[in-house]
Amino acid sequence: MERRLAGSMFIISVAVFFFALRPSSSAQTPSAGDYASSGAADFKQKRYVLAIDDYTKALALDSSSAEVYFNRGLAFEKQKQLDSAIADYSNAILIKPSYARSYFHRAGALARQGKFEN
Repeated sequence: MERRLAGSMFIISVAVFFFALRPSSSAQTPSAGDYASSGAADFKQKRYVLAIDDYTKALALDSSSAEVYFNRGLAFEKQKQLDSAIADYSNAILIKPSYARSYFHRAGALARQGKFEN
């Protein structure tokens, strides 16, 4: 009888242990806004590669933000990845045609590539 009780206690202990390891239901997955905010903080600290990564995660969750495309474009530009910057500025323009800063920065990146037309 004691042996059966000890075996039952072991099984209960293991079950409690694995229950305690499972993720809490209150733990939330970061949102697009969370990643965008983190990207902005990274950019401000001149951690451009991390900013690009955070902005990319934000866009994977919500690709409708002209501001996130624009901000990732700025980070790409700081990394001298002009083709990627131009693509992001263009995406920002497609989403929000009135976003003047995207036109300005896209023109600057094109000029640095020598693709500026008179």
